[in-house]
Amino acid sequence: MRRGVRIAARVMIAVAVVALALAARRHFGIGVVGSGSMWPALIPGDAVVFERNARPEVGDMLVYDKPGWPEGVVHRVVRCLEHGAVWTKGDANPVPDLDPVRQTAMRGKVVAVVPFGRVVSLATGRR
Repeated sequence: MRRGVRIAARVMIAVAVVALALAARRHFGIGVVGSGSMWPALIPGDAVVFERNARPEVGDMLVYDKPGWPEGVVHRVVRCLEHGAVWTKGDANPVPDLDPVRQTAMRGKVVAVVPFGRVVSLATGRR
């Protein structure tokens, strides 16, 4: 294993330990990125730590429930509506999502990323 990959793996383990400690508290949760819609910010396999009940703002990444996606969806907030709903968009997607995300569907605002997917990509040479 290359030296840079070993260092990245150690850093990632430390970040993961901190993320898990935060997630163990009821105030936080953890999700795993399952698609490439947030590339290059997130890639499949990356983990996100999200803060429950946090009010998202434009530019924040949001984890929310969507039918057909049991792990939830992580997209960026592009517009906040007066009644608390938000419009979202995947960074790699050309247009915003079709429907706004209601407050009841919001799991939380992303506060940390654990780049598991990136380390696996580096170690295997896949992009």
